[in-house]
Amino acid sequence: MNFLGFRKLVYEKSKTRMLGFVALAQHGVLNEPGELLDLGFADSDGSAQAVIDNRDIGVGIKIRLHKKSIGENSRAALRLGIKAGEATGTPMMVHVGDTAIGMDEIADTLRPGDIITHCYTPKKPSIIDDKGKLLPLVRKAKERGVIFDVGHAGGHFDFALVERAMGEGIIPDVISSDLHGLSLEKIIASCTVDAARVVGWQDRIGSLEVGREADIAVLQIVNEPTKLRDSVGGEKTHAQRIAAKWTVRAGEVFQGRG
Repeated sequence: MNFLGFRKLVYEKSKTRMLGFVALAQHGVLNEPGELLDLGFADSDGSAQAVIDNRDIGVGIKIRLHKKSIGENSRAALRLGIKAGEATGTPMMVHVGDTAIGMDEIADTLRPGDIITHCYTPKKPSIIDDKGKLLPLVRKAKERGVIFDVGHAGGHFDFALVERAMGEGIIPDVISSDLHGLSLEKIIASCTVDAARVVGWQDRIGSLEVGREADIAVLQIVNEPTKLRDSVGGEKTHAQRIAAKWTVRAGEVFQGRG
């Protein structure tokens, strides 16, 4: 009923394309209490069936691994999430930051194509050790095809940590919210064709081709000093910003605020 409610009340009324990862917890995301503090609420079969029954929306399985949501159930939840991902042939996305187990163990558990979101979170434990070095198992995960997603989210971005991680080769595969410091070409690719490839939709969305729906973002590079802020009080000033001029969704044009 939870996913059906989303389809009827949100998805079918929205003009924006919506794709989603289905929560392993049968009641979705909760803050008080956390959704998987009681592992009995983890529903591997149910979350897999929700994806199978809703292939036009569901593109994978989602687990929040921070302690407030999951307590000491991280390892069992990861196993159940992978089971659901294998049953549906889709990736599992894990939310990190303030986790009960280390990022090295999390990264080592994931399959190629699974996704670490909030990958640059400053919340411990992070992908960088106390000496400022990238964790070896995180590097190996990147090399074998685990996907790294920025997921800024207002609380998971630290300029200093990003610079160290990118200096050691952890360039994000996907940008699901804003990021600073990449070329425009890489930013566009990470928000479009690369993101579509991660969820297996590259034959439908993410690029402009004859016969596809007209989903287009018209952007403008504005030459004006812009102050950028991370999640821990850091600031940088950039000489340019990207402004959204128009959005075209299935041929319908929406004016941007630029």
